Amino acid sequence: MKTIVCSVVLLIFSASFSQVVTRDIAVSDVLPGTLFSQGEAHRAAHLIILIAGSGPTDRFGNVPGAKNNSLRFLAEGLAGEQYDVYSYDKRILALAGTGKLREEDLRFDDFIADAREVIRFFRKDYERIAVLGHSEGSLIGMVAARGIADAFVSVAGAGRPIDRILERQLRENVPGSDSVLTQHYLSRLRQGETFIPEGPALYTKMFRESVQPYMISWMNYDPAKEIGKLTVPVLIVNGTEDLQVKTTEAGLLHRACPASELVLVENMNHVLKETEPGNRAANLMTYYNPELPVMDKLLVEIRRFLNTSLH
Repeated sequence: MKTIVCSVVLLIFSASFSQVVTRDIAVSDVLPGTLFSQGEAHRAAHLIILIAGSGPTDRFGNVPGAKNNSLRFLAEGLAGEQYDVYSYDKRILALAGTGKLREEDLRFDDFIADAREVIRFFRKDYERIAVLGHSEGSLIGMVAARGIADAFVSVAGAGRPIDRILERQLRENVPGSDSVLTQHYLSRLRQGETFIPEGPALYTKMFRESVQPYMISWMNYDPAKEIGKLTVPVLIVNGTEDLQVKTTEAGLLHRACPASELVLVENMNHVLKETEPGNRAANLMTYYNPELPVMDKLLVEIRRFLNTSLH
């Protein structure tokens, strides 16, 4: 295996009492990650590649100021005798760390190309590879997986283009947002226009000039169309308490890919953790809790699907 080994940490996953060993592996200078397994002597036949959501999200599912370890718990829970799991940092973290990050140069296609590079890196070392994308990573994963992966899992993935999602999120989750201004800016981006944003600080930051080219490139992809192009087994998962991606989005993906399986996990939120139904404050608190594990139901459903689709 093509590996760059930086450290080995021994972990215990309490639900199964199986040893999970982590090994740091860099696919490239901008794509460092961690392989979760039972060790080199017990390499699994299959690999699950995790793709994180939007923003500066690292391999463990954390962003600056919000550590929840959601992807770390997910990787630990899925790794075992049958599956190794690889999760990697998004390129923006490495670029920012070396002072080479130029936000205005980023495009959505960069992250698709990165995901495909990761899949190809491990392709010869495993019999089957499944791609699991979370949130924005769902769209990245479904495009990247086409033609080179053996199964795809969407977790909390949108079923509509990002401009439609942003419109709803601002309207429902941001007090004081201006629906007219939102529509105006999103309409200009849909047409491929860049502009100098004006108005409240929320809008000048969200629609800052440096991020507009990325948003335009992101809007070019319609998840419902992309998932319909997949010919491998597909699982679509969403939590019923997800504040960012409603279960209706999972329904749109499922209708666009009728052969897929759809699973709704009761009381699971966007960071894959159990929360009290209807309690927004409690829901948001889990985003900052690095000790609270992801829901067992999620792990059970993913393992069940992969046991069927990869064997």
